[in-house]
Amino acid sequence: MSELSRFFSLEALKKCLRWFVLVHEAQLLSPVPTSRKNQQGTAMEGNPRAAEADLAQQLTDRFGPLLTLRHLAELLDRSVSGLRYSLRRPSDERTQALNDCACRIGRRTYYPATDVARIIRGAGSPS
Repeated sequence: MSELSRFFSLEALKKCLRWFVLVHEAQLLSPVPTSRKNQQGTAMEGNPRAAEADLAQQLTDRFGPLLTLRHLAELLDRSVSGLRYSLRRPSDERTQALNDCACRIGRRTYYPATDVARIIRGAGSPS
């Protein structure tokens, strides 16, 4: 640990360790269905947590447990440079929440799929 603390602050190490635990937990999650069909064939809405877990599972299947800036730009249908500019100067709470959930490892910035799903669904910033 002393060798790592030479290069990274203790807070940065704690944050990265927390994200690694979240990545491991995200890999253990099974997909949760968001809706079921009744006998007439109409969809019944699932609960918001199930929809959020399903979105997180879809993001994990498509991009992996951690999204890069390029993945996030593709998901939000933005250019990478435009998204980088927006994240640098947050103008709303969702952009601020994306900045808060970002995990920097070296020069790279990663966004956990579970937190991105929570932000997209509108549940606010990750805890």
